[in-house]
Amino acid sequence: MTKTELNDLIQKLESPYPLDRRGKAAVVDAVDAFFPSRSIWPETRAERIGSADVALHIVDKAFPNWEIKLTGKASVAHGNWVCTLRKSAGRDNNEMIGIGKSPVLAHAIFAACLKLAALKHHL
Repeated sequence: MTKTELNDLIQKLESPYPLDRRGKAAVVDAVDAFFPSRSIWPETRAERIGSADVALHIVDKAFPNWEIKLTGKASVAHGNWVCTLRKSAGRDNNEMIGIGKSPVLAHAIFAACLKLAALKHHL
């Protein structure tokens, strides 16, 4: 996956529009590309890309023991979620922090995860 493709995918995750089948498959492909040696998907895979439980499961497997901070306001029409992933909440000098923002909680989590994975892989 190129940097441009990844940025386009993250932009889709952070947009107010739902992911289509191709977008969901792209999330699965991106996670598989960054974590090829790990079996990190739950059994449901792409069918549940919109699930915050699945997104948190991926973060837990991809970045074990990292701090996950979720903030936002839920509303029926448009959520306003921010997910921050960092190695330690106790320090302000973390080398890498992944931040995802989206009206959909799961998408904010996936965006933060993919941003952090890109940093770790120097994309």
